[in-house]
Amino acid sequence: MENARERKRMYEKETGEIQNRIDAFDRALEQAPNLDTKMEYMQTINSLRELLIIKFEGLAIASDEIIDELEEELK
Repeated sequence: MENARERKRMYEKETGEIQNRIDAFDRALEQAPNLDTKMEYMQTINSLRELLIIKFEGLAIASDEIIDELEEELK
């Protein structure tokens, strides 16, 4: 279970870091000087969102493993 807990903490940390990067690019997008830069920022935001989804899936799996192991301990 400790391995699942470590992965859960790692995914929580990584999702927070990715969200901070998305927020930073979102703020930069508002101030981008031209269309090309705005398009580049939007592509980066989309890529980060895709990565965020993958990390959330990993977080869900790790959480499920923890729940399963706790349920086994209760039996």
